[in-house]
Amino acid sequence: MDLYFFAILPNMELQERVQQIKLDLKEKYGVKHALKLPAHITLQPPFRMDCGLEKDLFEELDEFTQNQEFLKVQLSGFGAFPPRVIFIPVVHHESLSELRKQFLKILYRHIPPEEKGINPNFHPHITLATRDLLPETFKPAWLELRSKEFSASFLAEGFSLLKHNGKNWDLYRQFPFHKTG
Repeated sequence: MDLYFFAILPNMELQERVQQIKLDLKEKYGVKHALKLPAHITLQPPFRMDCGLEKDLFEELDEFTQNQEFLKVQLSGFGAFPPRVIFIPVVHHESLSELRKQFLKILYRHIPPEEKGINPNFHPHITLATRDLLPETFKPAWLELRSKEFSASFLAEGFSLLKHNGKNWDLYRQFPFHKTG
């Protein structure tokens, strides 16, 4: 079974801003795990699925996105899940939460039951450091970032499916929204 995950990817300008923050964290604190992925907001964390099931899932998601409006996504400041994660939070995310709820109803009809583990508390964010951020490194990194300002917004024009190639995540397929609002 192949490994996938669904995410909303910001525009390239914002991707580059976030990448620079990740690179700064790598240089100062030695964290690099978050560099393996483009900046993203996770809709469904990694899950396994038989690639033979893709066709039916993709058809249903294509139909779903026909009626989805572009979403304005606002990012503000920095947040943390001590002692291992630092991120940029999404603010005012009610429409994003509703999109995710509808999306998961579709996805969960297609993936194995053991892959459906979902945290009901959706905290959309863009991860800057995780996994290799050690507790002793977390504190100075968090002290540095928590007082800094960060503000950005972008128009989410769809969501993306990423697929693991055995070493890294590749952008596998995009599902564009079709309404501009």
